Amino acid sequence: MFVQGLFEKRLAGRGFDIHEMSVLVAVVEDSIHQESQKRLKDTYKALGLGLNMSFDKQQLELIIEVYMSGFVMDTNMSNASANYLYDQHGSMLMYYPTWTKAQEFFRTVTSKHIAGDQHFSFAVTAAIVSELVDTFGTFHGSQCQGLKTQLQDLEGKGNTGCVNLPTFYEKGLKFDSRWLFIESPEFLRQSGVLDETDVKNPQLLTANYINGPSNCLQPTGYYMVCCHNQCDDILGNLEKVLAQPSATPAEITSVLKTSSLRAASRLLEPTLRRRLQEVADHHGGRVPIHGRLFAQWLHHVYPHECPYPHVSGSKHPQWVLDFEKETGLSSQFSDEEMQSFIQNASKMETFPAKGNKTVIADAGSCAPWQDEEELFAPLPLPRSLSHLELENDPHLSNMASGIAFLAAASTFFVAMIRTCKSITKVTHQPKMLHI
Repeated sequence: MFVQGLFEKRLAGRGFDIHEMSVLVAVVEDSIHQESQKRLKDTYKALGLGLNMSFDKQQLELIIEVYMSGFVMDTNMSNASANYLYDQHGSMLMYYPTWTKAQEFFRTVTSKHIAGDQHFSFAVTAAIVSELVDTFGTFHGSQCQGLKTQLQDLEGKGNTGCVNLPTFYEKGLKFDSRWLFIESPEFLRQSGVLDETDVKNPQLLTANYINGPSNCLQPTGYYMVCCHNQCDDILGNLEKVLAQPSATPAEITSVLKTSSLRAASRLLEPTLRRRLQEVADHHGGRVPIHGRLFAQWLHHVYPHECPYPHVSGSKHPQWVLDFEKETGLSSQFSDEEMQSFIQNASKMETFPAKGNKTVIADAGSCAPWQDEEELFAPLPLPRSLSHLELENDPHLSNMASGIAFLAAASTFFVAMIRTCKSITKVTHQPKMLHI
């Protein structure tokens, strides 16, 4: 907050240029590294280790893992005891299902810093921790590909991009996954993960769940570590190739057909082509690529990569602990609650309520289409026309002729008024002027 205040005072509300943004990023990055070094020193102190001590490879790897278990669990190292840290380290597989893969990642990074040495100082440990803090987000994001694959396997026929909630909980009860699948409906709803268009058949939106807060870690006060959003790659490629904030439907489909995440078959679907044209028509022939309608279209083309964009203010995604603190509700279902939910859902399928209609997917994803636009930023004004284009524009020519006529008429009218005023002055001058 202090740093933010300094920047706001200096910039006086005019915004950041690229140099000032770079300075801000450098300040945040330095703050993160300082925090990681302090936490490492606190870890040494909690374990009863001196900063001047050296360790062999096995001891070094244990210190790194104890530190990273605290990193993942956001443990207050300054108040933790050695027993608590060792117990937490031994239970990490239960808290973080991909811990085995994480240990392999830690060892890979560690090996880069210890080649040929037998004993290692605090400086070596600090260098390893610094690199792990910088790269752990990439590791965590790569593990989410397994989550994506598992959710796709749970999708039923005709449910592209969606998983029935009872099926989701059935997977959670089996304990045969690296992911827990135990979030409560209240938490999923508030996070924007549930599609409840058909209230009798709630469905989990695959891309929204992958990119949701329940799959994030909050290791520091500066940032969260979440799954990599593949839709950012798709949009980033569009931005790079188009190099403009809007484009025609033909330009957009041409770029997407050559992207690494191909969806050529979906791009040929008449409904999706019509939807994209409708977005363009809504904006006078061009599609703003930073708007809600286009994001919704991308979700239908890439239902496993691009989250469904809810209207602003309709959802309130929160970190798990923040949700529980604010609502007083648990973010997770117990085994009994999941079993009860599955049983109740099966009864509803057996005895469907009258008037209940399943909403058929518009195209691509099972999520509905909602005609409500929101632009991230207003579009720039149209580009200026060249002199040749202006000369050849018949509408502009007619308008210019009309303006010229009005200008000539106005000039004649003003001249007539001035003449009349001059005559009036001569005939009716005030008497005071003669004295």
